[in-house]
Amino acid sequence: MRGAARQPLSACGAHRGTEQTKIAELPREHAQQTPRAMKRFSQRLFGKGGQRASGGGSSANKSDAQLQSESKRIVRFQGIALVFLSKVRDDVHSGRAASNVELVVAEEDLSDAVKAGATIRREGANPDGSFFGEVAYVDGAVEFQDAQVRPKARADWTTEDVAEQHVLPATMRQRAFMLDKIPQAFVGPLFKGVFVSQARQCRFGDLVAALEHHFRGQDPAKVFVWLDVFSANQPLLTNPDEELTDDVVAQRDSLLTSGLHEAIQRFDERLIFFDKWDDPAPLRRSWCVWEILGALSGEHRDLRPVFAPGQDDAFLEVLLDDPDKVTQAVADIDTRKATCFKAGDKAMITRAIKRTLTQGFVTLNAVILASLRDWLAEITHAAVDKSRATNGRSTNHARVCAQAGYFLTDQGALEQALRYYEEALEIGRETLGDRHPNVATRLNNIAAVYRAQGKYVEALRYFEEALEIRREKLGDRHPSVATTLNNIALVYEAQGKYDEALRYYEEALEIGRETLGDRHPNVATRLNNIALVYRAQGKYDEALRYYEEALEIGRETLGDRHPDVATTLNNIGQVYYSQGKYDAALRYYEEDLEIGRETLGDRHPDVAATLNNIGWVHRAREEWSAALAFFEEAFAILLERLGADHPDTKDIMISVEKCREHL
Repeated sequence: MRGAARQPLSACGAHRGTEQTKIAELPREHAQQTPRAMKRFSQRLFGKGGQRASGGGSSANKSDAQLQSESKRIVRFQGIALVFLSKVRDDVHSGRAASNVELVVAEEDLSDAVKAGATIRREGANPDGSFFGEVAYVDGAVEFQDAQVRPKARADWTTEDVAEQHVLPATMRQRAFMLDKIPQAFVGPLFKGVFVSQARQCRFGDLVAALEHHFRGQDPAKVFVWLDVFSANQPLLTNPDEELTDDVVAQRDSLLTSGLHEAIQRFDERLIFFDKWDDPAPLRRSWCVWEILGALSGEHRDLRPVFAPGQDDAFLEVLLDDPDKVTQAVADIDTRKATCFKAGDKAMITRAIKRTLTQGFVTLNAVILASLRDWLAEITHAAVDKSRATNGRSTNHARVCAQAGYFLTDQGALEQALRYYEEALEIGRETLGDRHPNVATRLNNIAAVYRAQGKYVEALRYFEEALEIRREKLGDRHPSVATTLNNIALVYEAQGKYDEALRYYEEALEIGRETLGDRHPNVATRLNNIALVYRAQGKYDEALRYYEEALEIGRETLGDRHPDVATTLNNIGQVYYSQGKYDAALRYYEEDLEIGRETLGDRHPDVAATLNNIGWVHRAREEWSAALAFFEEAFAILLERLGADHPDTKDIMISVEKCREHL
């Protein structure tokens, strides 16, 4: 694995500038530096030859009519006009549709089958004053008191509510498609228009509003939208499996394994509706996850999000408050946790994912997370554009630019981040003057990007100007001065100028001891940084002395199970590895791994870093089977979390292949 394999211990932790703009502290490099083999990353994401392996075989060669014919009992690949979809929304909200329906929401658990939050259709009253009603997919009447429920406003009706209360009553008797019940002028041609993936528990009105916004400026009578609630046979799909005929089951299975993905690719456009930017419901529903894969793994590989009203403002609020929360929202997504109402459907989708994709859910998560990162970057750009138009060249807009730059730096979009940082710097100079501490923060951020790009001369120029301003405005002994000294030291260290690096690190450490005290976590970070230089110089005794003091401070101030303590354990293991003391290295790595799994979870990149390091110990001992097991687990995590193109993922794949050559 390439240099930095674990989350950095920043020199100032979560220190913020006076405008609540995060100071982009530079990453530390903690993992095993290994020689790069001259071999290209060869793992394919989608079956053999890089193509998605379909369970159905040759659907790509079928005509539109043939593909439709094979699924005609289950689904029609025709959409409805957006203007009609808007009318359905308006009719539902006004009460013209499903006029005799009253929905309520359970405020508490009413039974084992009816939990708090369940939607109930009120049917009538009992002689004792209680009420009874129906809940979708629950057998028998549900009894409740008026105090146990609250009314469900029609504006809050979900797509599932529309299906249950509007679509099914119109289609159940004839087991028909809703497409047959609407004027055919509003039904689109085969595969014409946009395929929309959405989770039915989201508000129907929000879905329609998002589509109206996306297609603004276009004639809504000529925009055709495919939604399963209208274009799939709802009466058949709501039947229990045992009531379905063999031919219907066969069509459904064929649709799942190959036909649906091929159909998705044939539409003009593919959209996904997100009710929330940070916890989108479709990523928690197995059928939506399968649709997403179909959009991302075919010829077009495009799937654009449309968001519920207000979500762009909600995203911007979080971006301004703490960009790390945006990154964390991505990291928390795991499609293994997606659910289906029917256990059988979940099992079928799981089998299909494992059969279709190399490494199954690992690959699926990797594809979705990579796309989600791209989507969030797009939203970030849109937020900056909106701020620029609204705020002009103000300090508020500079803050938006700086936070966007921080987030994009974290995502590896360095050139884009640099542009936003430079815009924030220009505004800062104009509004605050050249010598303001916030200008120093902007200079620090720009320097951080240059350092990440390996442009060390430029990085030093910006860091040194930031240092000069901070000394002048904050004093020589201020913690922000120590931060900049630390960052300058990082550049010299990256250049191999270890004496210069040590000089700056030691001054930063001295300020830290003076201003924060000898037992502060940031002092432990500075000790770690100095130890890294000594290790790079091969001065292992000095390195261990600084690491052990850092470990003692970390255990004392943060506790034995803190991730920063795990980092120091990892670093000590690195020294012992470099000395060839493999038993000692393993002892520290294994404690590091235990803490990482406990505090970060089994799928975190830092856990992969430690697994990689353990693999290198076994590789050094020529214990190829053991090394392979650790490298493969690390590879699976990084493929899923960082994607196939990330350098760390590629490096571990090289290690995997090297071990396989020896077995």
